[in-house]
Amino acid sequence: MTALDSLHPESLLRLSLVREMLTDDRVPKRARAVDRRWTYERAIPISVAGFNPYTDAVYYASRSAFARWLRDPAGSAREYNEGDFLVHEVFFAVHDYLHVWTAQLLRELVPELRLGRGPLAERDREPLAFLHLVTEAAATIGLDYWYLSTFDVNEAVPIGTTHNLLATQYCERDIEEYRRANRSFTVQSPAFFTELARFYCTGELRGFDVNDLRRSPKTYRWLRHELAYGVTQRRYFRMWLRYLATGEVARSDPRDGAAVAVSEPWQERVLAAVGEALWRKVKKGRDELGTAATSAAMGNDEPWASPRAGVPDFRFTNLNALDEDPRLDVRSGPSGEDNATYLGYQLLSRYDYAAVEPELRHLLSELAPRRGLAGIAPLLRDLPRVAPVGDEPRDLMILN
Repeated sequence: MTALDSLHPESLLRLSLVREMLTDDRVPKRARAVDRRWTYERAIPISVAGFNPYTDAVYYASRSAFARWLRDPAGSAREYNEGDFLVHEVFFAVHDYLHVWTAQLLRELVPELRLGRGPLAERDREPLAFLHLVTEAAATIGLDYWYLSTFDVNEAVPIGTTHNLLATQYCERDIEEYRRANRSFTVQSPAFFTELARFYCTGELRGFDVNDLRRSPKTYRWLRHELAYGVTQRRYFRMWLRYLATGEVARSDPRDGAAVAVSEPWQERVLAAVGEALWRKVKKGRDELGTAATSAAMGNDEPWASPRAGVPDFRFTNLNALDEDPRLDVRSGPSGEDNATYLGYQLLSRYDYAAVEPELRHLLSELAPRRGLAGIAPLLRDLPRVAPVGDEPRDLMILN
């Protein structure tokens, strides 16, 4: 671990969770051949760096503020933080790191469910959805609720950042306002993990009701965001599981956002164990995850992988990892418009933003999500690509 006295006063490594993310060898940080400037300049509305906690890695764009910062993370972060993009990306890396850390912990706690490994039987999908939401709760609670909400980031690392939270609207200084509705409400406790993880699964948070939201704009803003967040995460993960299991482009299904049941004793044990372990990691700096919790601990089980036949779903497939560019009309199947849009986003991000003329950037950002590869191939023919970075995973959640 980097000694604090060797760090620049403006180094983001002064934040303990950032140091842990960067130095934990169990969770490698892997570059992808992506140029984030397409996102910085709002030519595309999302990040395509990708996410898959079940590969045991955190992914970042090879052309990004994060990649530049990695050259000297112990130095001042100010020079890399134009537009506050660096702080946002570093916080997302910590968020994804806690996802991976929790997935590895869950493999120790419930090895029989083979989280991230082996065949995806339909009967296992709801228990796996529960486990995934546990990792989501751990990432948000560990970084936002138990860490970032408790201090001012710019006081700890004075670089002029506007970011003090990532994935929630909760702020610890507003605790008394929330306690007007629920006098016993406490966030800074391991028991809170069980409450919020259950909320992500079911959409119900004990101690709060509709009248509380009407009477407090702060409570309304916080819980409205968390309620929508839980629905979105349930929907995205169920779609991803279906694609991984069948290889069929995921159709939109209203049931995907439905509650995940939390009624079994084993689920209660998992929530309690993860909450306690995460609390010790974040609050006390005690990481008790076994060194064998990585993919090697899963024996001969193969990682989850989508079938190679059929039309790729580019919300969940890394374009860079395909042997050749897609030749099929992605619009012809279910969810065709969404699939074509995400193909367009990934397609643009493979090219060097700075080397494309401004007029052409605008044209490409308009056409790529609507026309796909075939429609804009002549415009791309002579444009420089982002340099390859080696093997990239095929299965990534790009949807966000």
